[in-house]
Amino acid sequence: MLCLGAVLTAAGDDFANTELTAKIHPVAPPKAIPFPLQDVRLLDGMFKDGQDVAVKYLLSLEPDRFLANFRKEAGLPPKAKQYGGWESEGVSGHAGGHYLSACAIAYAATGDKRFLDRVNYFVSELAACQRANGNGYVAAIPNGKKIYAEVAAGDIRVDSFGLNGGWVPNYTLHKLFAGLRDAYRLCGNANALEVSQNLADWLEKTLSGLNDEQMQKILGAEHGGMNETMADLYADTGDERYLKLSRRFHHKAVLDPLARGEDIIDIACLGGVAAQTVVQMIRFAEMLVVAMTAGHISMMMHHALPEKIRCRAVAGIAGEFVARGEADEFGNLRVRMFAGQNVLATRERVENRLVMKAT
Repeated sequence: MLCLGAVLTAAGDDFANTELTAKIHPVAPPKAIPFPLQDVRLLDGMFKDGQDVAVKYLLSLEPDRFLANFRKEAGLPPKAKQYGGWESEGVSGHAGGHYLSACAIAYAATGDKRFLDRVNYFVSELAACQRANGNGYVAAIPNGKKIYAEVAAGDIRVDSFGLNGGWVPNYTLHKLFAGLRDAYRLCGNANALEVSQNLADWLEKTLSGLNDEQMQKILGAEHGGMNETMADLYADTGDERYLKLSRRFHHKAVLDPLARGEDIIDIACLGGVAAQTVVQMIRFAEMLVVAMTAGHISMMMHHALPEKIRCRAVAGIAGEFVARGEADEFGNLRVRMFAGQNVLATRERVENRLVMKAT
C-alpha cells in the first residue's frame, strides 16, 4: 500500500458552510469524485514540507497591495502600494484573483484561520469597490471602464493579446471570477457569490447588444476560461442567464473543430491563440505550471491533456514566443514573452514537459 503522507479527517476541522450544495448537477454522473480538500490533511513528509513553504509564502504577501488598483479604478484611495510586475501593467488584478484562489485553497487544505480571514477581507474590499463603481463592475484593469464602454458600443479592436488597447481584459476578469468562486465554494463566503453575480450581471449587460460575429471577434483576444467560470456560476446559482453568458464565450474557431474530432491545437496556437487559453477552454487541464530559470522555461502540463494534444499545444507556444527574463518585485524571475521571433524547442521527456531555450 502506498502511503502519501495524508490522513482523512472526520469533520473537516470544523469548517463553516464549506460543503455547499450546487443548484445544478451533471447530467452524466462523474465516474470519480475527488476528496474535498478540507477532508484531507497532509502528515509530516516531503508533501507537507512543500505545503509549509507555500503557506509561508502566501502569508508573506499583502492583500492591500493586490487590492490597490481595484480601489484606484473604483475612485477609492489605495491602502498600500500596488505590487510591481504585471500588477503594475495592463493585467493588473489577475494576480489578485489568483491570490484569492490560493488563500481559499490553502484554508481548505490546512484549516488555518489566517487564510479564512484573508479571504473574507479580500472579498469585503472587492464588494466595497463594486459599491463605489455603482453598476456591478469591479476590476483593477487600467482604463477598464473605457475599454468595455467602447466594446458595448460595438467598437471592437482586437489582437491576440489586446482588446481596444487593453491587455487581455477578459483573461483578467476570468481570474477574478475564479477567485470569487473559490472563496464561495471553499470558504463559504456568500458575499463572494453576490459580488460574482453582480459582476456577471454587468458583463451580461455590457455584451447584450453584440451579435455572435462581434463576440467571436472579441474571443480573438486571449480570454482565459470565461466560459468555465460562467458555467460554474450557473451551477452555483441555478440562474440560466449565466449558462447563456458562458455560451457567448464559446470560441468557435477552436472548440467547433475539436467537437468534430479535429486536432487543431497546433494551428490555434501558431495562429495567435495562447495555449493556456486553449487548455482552459477545453478544460482538459486545470493547470499550466511555469517554472522559471534564467534562459529557460520549463513547462509542465497536466497529464489529463492527451499526449498528442499536449505536445502540439506546447509546441505552439514554442513557435510563437521568445522569452526574456527580468526580476520582479517579489524577488522572482519574471519571464516576458515576445511574439514573432524564433525559439528553439528541445523536447525532453515530452510526456511531462518541454524545455524552451531562446535562441
